[in-house]
Amino acid sequence: MKPLVFILAMLLVVSCGGVAQKQNNAKELSDTLQAKELSSGELYNSIEEPRSYTIAEDGSAIDESAVEAVFRSPVYRNSSKDEYWFEFTKYEPNPNVIVPEIGLKITHNNSEVFNENIRWNGEFSFDCEEFYPTANDGIVAISDAALYFIDIDFDGTDEIITDLYPFAGSQRDCSAYCAIYKLKNGTYVNVYDEFVARCEVFSMLDTYGVEFDYKTKEIYHSNIAGAYRYLDVYAFADGKYWYDRRIEYEPHSGSLTIFNGDREMVATFHATESDIERNWWNYVRCKEY
Repeated sequence: MKPLVFILAMLLVVSCGGVAQKQNNAKELSDTLQAKELSSGELYNSIEEPRSYTIAEDGSAIDESAVEAVFRSPVYRNSSKDEYWFEFTKYEPNPNVIVPEIGLKITHNNSEVFNENIRWNGEFSFDCEEFYPTANDGIVAISDAALYFIDIDFDGTDEIITDLYPFAGSQRDCSAYCAIYKLKNGTYVNVYDEFVARCEVFSMLDTYGVEFDYKTKEIYHSNIAGAYRYLDVYAFADGKYWYDRRIEYEPHSGSLTIFNGDREMVATFHATESDIERNWWNYVRCKEY
């Protein structure tokens, strides 16, 4: 009888020890993940149980366990001394919310400058280089990234435009950016209402046709349907914006028409589609007709 009791007791000890060891291993792994220095592309979670993650080809993170995950990525601007860190927190989608919120913290040279939840109606991508659009002949266009660092008031300092949300001041049922953050005292502050009050174009920052021209200090809002196109020009000077003119092209008649800020026609002439393709921005930038 005693040998049987002894064997049962030993089995119980081994079993309990195995559970404790498994818990310890999970906690040690969690502690390691949280304590390790993160580099571009690495993920960690804030709970005490290992989770499973997959990185898609586009850089997006698929959290197979459907819990909170964090992705951090550095971007260097101008030099290695000018460092931005982007830390995204992807939350589990809420079926009651049209566009889920995503946590974002931005650190610039070890100082936190942004820590907000943003909305992003699009593919969840971690390509942070997309946040800094490049100029083509002085013109910068926005598309559908989660956010953009872009100087929209021509003062030499980038604002952040974000909160990509459907149907908000947009054309053709696309999405528009509904938040504008300006750097004030070392922190980005949402000043969207201030910009919209200054000019209507800031309520129409959609993904189909908004360009900023740093040569002329103008903002272009365009609509293209096949070969037909028109573009509204908002000018800027002395801290003020105003609606300045419209350029409209009708391919069937070949007419290019210029309207002033009061929507009065000031010029019209014939242009071929090939001419429009080659010289469109010259027509847009010309102020003397």
